[in-house]
Amino acid sequence: MKIKNKRPIDKIAKNIYFWLGRTFVLIKKTKIKTWQGIFAISLIAGIAIASIAVVSLDIQTKSDAAGEVAILSLSPVSPTVANGGTFSLDIMLDTKNSNVVVARSVVSYDPAIFQLQGFDLSSSVFKSSLDCGSANNNNGACNIVINDTANGKLDLTVFTTAPGVNTSNGRVASLNFKAIGNNVRKEIKLNFIDKGNYSDSDVIASGNDGKDILLAVTNATVTVGTPVVTCTSFQYTSWSACQSNNTQSRQITSSLPTGCIGGSPTLSQSCIYVPTCVTSQSTYSDWSACQPDGTQTKTKVTPMPTGCTGGEEVLTQKCAYVVPTNPCASFEY
Repeated sequence: MKIKNKRPIDKIAKNIYFWLGRTFVLIKKTKIKTWQGIFAISLIAGIAIASIAVVSLDIQTKSDAAGEVAILSLSPVSPTVANGGTFSLDIMLDTKNSNVVVARSVVSYDPAIFQLQGFDLSSSVFKSSLDCGSANNNNGACNIVINDTANGKLDLTVFTTAPGVNTSNGRVASLNFKAIGNNVRKEIKLNFIDKGNYSDSDVIASGNDGKDILLAVTNATVTVGTPVVTCTSFQYTSWSACQSNNTQSRQITSSLPTGCIGGSPTLSQSCIYVPTCVTSQSTYSDWSACQPDGTQTKTKVTPMPTGCTGGEEVLTQKCAYVVPTNPCASFEY
């Protein structure tokens, strides 16, 4: 395989030479035919650099990637964002109790729907004090990046030294996107073809064989909706009765503009609470004499609790009025 353009990985390994049988290994110019050659290079330059050479230069070796177990995934898997809004996807790694030194994530997306605004490795599980040589160092995580925003493709390789990373839910990187489509559901993918294929995403095991142990990937489907409009005008119900905490509330019956959400409605206010009188606690006068209309009344003497008003009390009741008789005082005969 001839390397036409000088890439970061070329600079890392350009002075590494090794004689193995009839094959003269020169990463910058030729190809590596056996994993023993990779291991020989690792003795000189470190397993991480040897493995990264295989992944980033698309060098196919004799390894058949047997025993693949690792999983790469995008999280969250079903985010929703408004048109013009931003969101993040984390590339997560499950090594299934294997030690790995390299993770390559080939991410593809529709550039008419999404804009990749950047990536963050500050919390990557591959973050270390490793000297990255001619590769990039993003907050301590060594990486080689091919970022093709015009065609919607990010090729991100991160690596560290042996024994490497062993994690069930480790963040490789965080990708920051902006949604520029509208009313659409679209997938953002981790490209994965098959085990041992070095043109797709890969997870390279630590050790002297440098196997690609990636078994599967999980993609994300992003829903892009209409722009969010904030409510600016509200219609309400009447205020409720004042409560014992000296507040009263109301509900929204409608809001403008149509389809808006949020805003700053006034749903509560302070008030002076006046308790309702309790009949069983209050004291009353005796019933008055029955009146000609057939009723009698009583009055509240001591309302309880103090300061109360109203209440379910009976201050008037029916009675049987008896017409009084006046004895005759004189008679005519």
